Amino acid sequence: MSGDIKITKFEDGALYKRRGGTMHFVHWPGSGSKDIAVHYLQLEPGEEFAEHIHEESIDVITLIQGKGEIISKGVVYQVEAGQSIYVPPKTPHGARNTGTETLISIDVLTPPDPVMYAELAADQAKES
Repeated sequence: MSGDIKITKFEDGALYKRRGGTMHFVHWPGSGSKDIAVHYLQLEPGEEFAEHIHEESIDVITLIQGKGEIISKGVVYQVEAGQSIYVPPKTPHGARNTGTETLISIDVLTPPDPVMYAELAADQAKES
């Protein structure tokens, strides 16, 4: 129903495996969220989430645990829990866990990036 609240555990979101780490799509078009997407990412020490771009989406990455690096156009930014990173559309970015604990981020995209969801659908089709 329109206007109803939806509560989803991070780990119950759709699993996305393409770019590294463990990412779950928590709220996204496939779950009924059309205007905004929320993703939950875990990177173990040494793991990377590959550099990529979102053609039309703003990506706000909020680190809630750990420390690491955000890489964009050859520039490396040191980041840690408690920081939020604003990534404009068309800006290459990736992440690397350089710490000793799991890096956890909550990523919010607006509008949602259809490329990622098409990749998820392709992966799910291969698995079935």
